[in-house]
Amino acid sequence: MGNNETVLGKLEVALGNLLNTQEKIMAEESLSKWGLDSLKTIELIVILENEFDIVFDNNDLLLDNFGTINTIVSLLTRVRSS
Repeated sequence: MGNNETVLGKLEVALGNLLNTQEKIMAEESLSKWGLDSLKTIELIVILENEFDIVFDNNDLLLDNFGTINTIVSLLTRVRSS
């Protein structure tokens, strides 16, 4: 498994594609400002599970866990290490 830079890079590409933007999203910026709603969050979960070959636990599927790039990286780090 890759390091946090690889995770961040893959996440940024996935978010850019999902949210249809080429602009840099700041790590602490609310992704809802970029159009991440509940439906797109579900799409993101599927993308991340496929990209990182993981399965999120039901307890991880909270909108707060997908609010910013930093929260997603933290979640991915925790899930991948367990």
